[in-house]
Formats: sequence, structure tokens, C-alpha cells
Amino acid sequence: MLSEATRNRIVELIDRYPHRRSALLPSLYLVQDEAGYVSEESMAEVGELLRLTPADVKSVASYYTMFFKKPVGRHTIDICTNLSCKARGCDKLVAYVLKKLNVEVGGSTADGRFLVQSVECLGQCERAPMLEVDLEPFGPLVTPESVDAVLDRFS
Repeated sequence: MLSEATRNRIVELIDRYPHRRSALLPSLYLVQDEAGYVSEESMAEVGELLRLTPADVKSVASYYTMFFKKPVGRHTIDICTNLSCKARGCDKLVAYVLKKLNVEVGGSTADGRFLVQSVECLGQCERAPMLEVDLEPFGPLVTPESVDAVLDRFS
């Protein structure tokens, strides 16, 4: 169930757009900011507020990878695996992060601290190999110590 504050913020968004449906993406971000993910129940609530069917809301939430449909770690680690990062050793970076955190790609750590994802490109080839934690970029990360320093910031 959404908090009254989040419900009010969603209602306020409606007037900012020419069509109610246009408030859907920012509304889903508000839901995720509050709960950490977008549940079936919250999708139905957003649909009710925006006068959309739950299926309409779910189709949008399912299409975009930035919306989580289940609880995930408090911090999101996105590791770039595109060509530039691959050429500069991202496979070692991925392997080290997964081993250190005892997690698989796409999974959350047992303590709920991190969600680790492999992403196609973070658009910062000059920092390869690199990763982002909660959208904050770090790189180049070429030694285990450099990775440890980043992860320690989010303990």
C-alpha cells in the first residue's frame, strides 16, 4: 500500500502533463523510491490514481528494466559489459564482484545490500572497465583493491 505522501505526489504529477498517462513513468519512480520495487499491488494503485487499467501499468513497468518487480538490494551495481569494457577486462571485474559478494548476475546479496546487474553500456568508455553503484560511476576498476574501495563506500 502506498503512503499518503506518495499518493499525493502522484496526484500532483497528473496536472503537469497534457494526458494522465504521461504521469505513469514518474509515478512508477515514486513507487520504487518508496518501496524499493514496484509490486503488483502498487501497480494497481497507480492505475487507479491515473485511471489506467492494472494491465496498462504492468505493461509499462515490465517493459522498462529500471523498474524492479520484486525486492532487491538497497544498492544497485550495474557492471558494463560492452565492447570497450570487455576489451579492458570487465570479465575479471564481473567475476571478482560476483565472488566477493557471493551473488549471481541479476541477484541480490544475502544481506540485502546489493543487487548486481550486467548492463550493455554505461556510456563512459574512457573509464573502462567500470561500474555504477546507484547510478554513480566508478572506473577504471582494474585491481581488486579499487573494487573493494568502491564497495566499502556503500557498506
